[in-house]
Amino acid sequence: MANGKSNMLRMLFCFVHLLLFARVQAVTNTTLSCCAQLHRQLPQKLFAYNDHMIPRWSKTADLTPRCSFFPTDAEEVSVALRILANSACPFSIKSGGHSPWPGMNSIDDGVALDLGWINQTTLANDRSHVVLGAGGTWGNAYAKLEPYGVLFPGGRASEVGIGGLTLGGGYSWTTPRTGFVADNVISYEIVLATGSIVIANATSNDDLFMALKGGGNNFGVLTRIWLQCFENHALWGGVAAVDVTRTIGSFLVNTASDHESTLHRPFMDMSPRLRNTLKKKTMAELSEELSAAWPVGQRYLTTSVGIINDREMLQNVQLSMESFYRSTSNAIYPSTFQCTFVYEPLPHFYTAQGELQSGNMLGLNNTSDDYVIVLLQPRWEDANVDLTMYHEAEQWVKNLRNTYPDKVMPLEYLPYAAPWQDPLGSYGEQSLEFMRKVGEKYDPDRVFQKLVPGGFKLDKTGGGAA
Repeated sequence: MANGKSNMLRMLFCFVHLLLFARVQAVTNTTLSCCAQLHRQLPQKLFAYNDHMIPRWSKTADLTPRCSFFPTDAEEVSVALRILANSACPFSIKSGGHSPWPGMNSIDDGVALDLGWINQTTLANDRSHVVLGAGGTWGNAYAKLEPYGVLFPGGRASEVGIGGLTLGGGYSWTTPRTGFVADNVISYEIVLATGSIVIANATSNDDLFMALKGGGNNFGVLTRIWLQCFENHALWGGVAAVDVTRTIGSFLVNTASDHESTLHRPFMDMSPRLRNTLKKKTMAELSEELSAAWPVGQRYLTTSVGIINDREMLQNVQLSMESFYRSTSNAIYPSTFQCTFVYEPLPHFYTAQGELQSGNMLGLNNTSDDYVIVLLQPRWEDANVDLTMYHEAEQWVKNLRNTYPDKVMPLEYLPYAAPWQDPLGSYGEQSLEFMRKVGEKYDPDRVFQKLVPGGFKLDKTGGGAA
């Protein structure tokens, strides 16, 4: 009898193993078929992954797709999406590739849709707006338009992708003046799952236009944005660093170029000064300087929590940071890491500026509270401690939320969010329901829910990302 049960268990195990193998083999065959179809259509744009590897900002995001497709415009994205959707082929979408989380903009054994060649940067004749390719980086866009004397809301680090940041809302050095990056978008060019190329703005496809202002990659592949710009006055900014045992460092940007601003006096009075690079600079120079602090090719994670901006809560967060550093150091010893926390102010008048533009989906419309987004962004080298780092970061956020529920803001900022966070759900039920209806209208077959595992999905909100 025992031998019979044992044989049955072995047979069941073999059957399950065969099913899993068949499923994996089916996915692989589908992906190979998609790669072959893409090669027939646009052979100069398709590469075996190992033949065209582009270093990612964080090594933690390195996965191995079957092939990589590099379109140069919306028409070529349309060709790709028709093939991928019709063949039910899993794929990823990459703009700048700045998310460090595995699978957010990369994929194992699928097709990698890399928008890096859609990087055109154009200034309108009337100088009222710029047109940016979604696969470009903010640093390159700043540098290309610098000679024309214009400035526009965008990423603060040079290698951040234009498309990803914009679809997540987009905190910028100009946010006090302009609101979020998404608030300043005039039009989006986006390719739907059917291959249709759509322009979404305030008068055409206005529901999609609004949903894209924080809705991530749930609706299509973003290829271009039309973004408001303004005259570029000289900027004053840089890094001010002091002894960490006495106070903290700061990265300052004053878009009014007033080096005597009383707002900055507390920072300038800190001592002893270890580093001071504050001076007049261009936005391109500022973004490059910030990026230099977190070079490409290391191992990173990002997550954040928003808190009420008051002295007591800031002190509580400081204590939590020290606790995170101690517990993580002990957990990964003898490995080493560098721990960075960044305070990003979000007073209510920042969000009010956005409402004066076109608004967004982030659910901050009626807030009267002043917040600070606290970004956690450690760096380490040993891949063996990845899971430990992820666990410690998750506990840091959960401890703050559970300990100070009345002092933590609902919003979980999408560009910094970890897979176990739920940024779309944090926007509130009204925004979430609106985005779901838009998704049903523009992606009725749910291609971007089923075939694009990376990113935060409307189908899975409440449980974090895929």
